[in-house]
Amino acid sequence: MKTLVEATWIKDGTEDEEEPEMETGMYWLWHWALQHDIINMEDNRVVAVNYTVGICSDYDTGQIRCFLPEQLRILGRDLQIKK
Repeated sequence: MKTLVEATWIKDGTEDEEEPEMETGMYWLWHWALQHDIINMEDNRVVAVNYTVGICSDYDTGQIRCFLPEQLRILGRDLQIKK
């Protein structure tokens, strides 16, 4: 079973604008995973954090990307029945 999702993200090069441009694309959601990151705090502490990401492949090209859950909207499922 595959889950088809629409992903939304900020277009490259518009991150610093007052209202950045958004892009969308169709992806297959394959798996949920944990992303690990280290954050440098203002008081010079270093904190390790984990957050959930969806591992997705582009509907047309198959390119793999990771998205945060709030960037994804589920459109439907493709049930693959094997005989």
